[in-house]
Amino acid sequence: MRLFHRSRARWGGDEFVHEKVEAGGPVATLSGDLHHYSFPSLSSHVAKFNTFADLFVAQQKARGGRFSFFTAVFRPAGGSFGPT
Repeated sequence: MRLFHRSRARWGGDEFVHEKVEAGGPVATLSGDLHHYSFPSLSSHVAKFNTFADLFVAQQKARGGRFSFFTAVFRPAGGSFGPT
């Protein structure tokens, strides 16, 4: 099920990792909860997480980012998701 009209919105954001729908018109807010169960099992979730991790590393390399042990260990705990 889609919650937007395909001719009035498009995918945007970072390539492959943080895609988002960008609407070219008015946007409304749903009044109830929207449950999104995108992973049928824990193993499928871990597999997708590993894919996203590989894509993130490729993006960082393309942007000239370097590996930092300190950042890899402590950044997830701090909740910062900006560029390294």
